[in-house]
Amino acid sequence: MDIAGRSGAKIVWFPTVDAENETAGLPTGGNKKLPFWAEIQREISAMGISPPRMTVLDEKGQLTQATRSCIELIAKHDMILATGHLGRKEIFALVKSARELKVRKVLVTHAEFPSQNLTAEEQVQLADMGAMIEHCFTTMHTGKAPWTTVMESIRAVGPERCLLSTDLGQTINPPVAEGFAMFAQTLLDGGFIVNDIRRMAVTNSAALVE
Repeated sequence: MDIAGRSGAKIVWFPTVDAENETAGLPTGGNKKLPFWAEIQREISAMGISPPRMTVLDEKGQLTQATRSCIELIAKHDMILATGHLGRKEIFALVKSARELKVRKVLVTHAEFPSQNLTAEEQVQLADMGAMIEHCFTTMHTGKAPWTTVMESIRAVGPERCLLSTDLGQTINPPVAEGFAMFAQTLLDGGFIVNDIRRMAVTNSAALVE
């Protein structure tokens, strides 16, 4: 991570598909349909390659020293800390520690995604701790969360502390540009004004990577 920071990397994602929180509820056998990434992981595991699932907490529920070291490097190189697919308890511990260790930019990723499923109140709490809250088009487009939920959360947190992205790139979903347009139109239909949508989709994103 230090080399990445020295080389100008802008963002560090904490565990996503390898997160213990993300994989805990997945079936380990049988023919039940899995997400495409989980299918790949199962195939890799069948080859004898099965790394342990990742968490940022130790057995006492505290951030591990390795995690704290990562946060310190993120702060040192002024990178963005993104929370990945960690669970609620992990996210709150991570954001709290990031603030204490002077990380300037924190992004709580796809807040409505099922493995995070943060309530509007929790999103407000995290934003009050200095985090930006990301809302992804695919979460609602694929029916993993209702549109009313994300709109309520954005209104509670405030557009100035939210960021819109798509999480697209899958062949079964719309292209990124089309998805972004659909996202913006849905928010317009939901009563959001153009300036707020532009702020979340353009201004806040640009400020995060400066």
